[in-house]
Amino acid sequence: MTMVTVVEVLSLLLVSVLWGCTNPFLKRGTEGIENVAHANKVSQLLAEVKFLLLNVKYLVPFLLNQCGCLVYYYTLSTTGSQQQSPRFSDRPAELRDLPLTSTSGLEISWAEVQGLG
Repeated sequence: MTMVTVVEVLSLLLVSVLWGCTNPFLKRGTEGIENVAHANKVSQLLAEVKFLLLNVKYLVPFLLNQCGCLVYYYTLSTTGSQQQSPRFSDRPAELRDLPLTSTSGLEISWAEVQGLG
């Protein structure tokens, strides 16, 4: 069993604060983008990108949110792979053996989903 360091916990806490606090500001910063209208799809896309890049109410929270991404990826790169995600084989057999049923009725196993079956 690996121990989690204080730095890793603080890094993930910083990530959660940056992501959680910026989301409402990102939504507020996009207000008015629905009023941007252009004739074709390309000019519409460019006009929307211009609207967002020139909008300080959007740009500042966006950059802070992206800083959260950088801290998150740095934290993942410095922690052991055991802490990043649970392995499939660590799941109880009852969960590993349950079939998955798609909306079309096709049943597949978890092993097939992961390319093991």
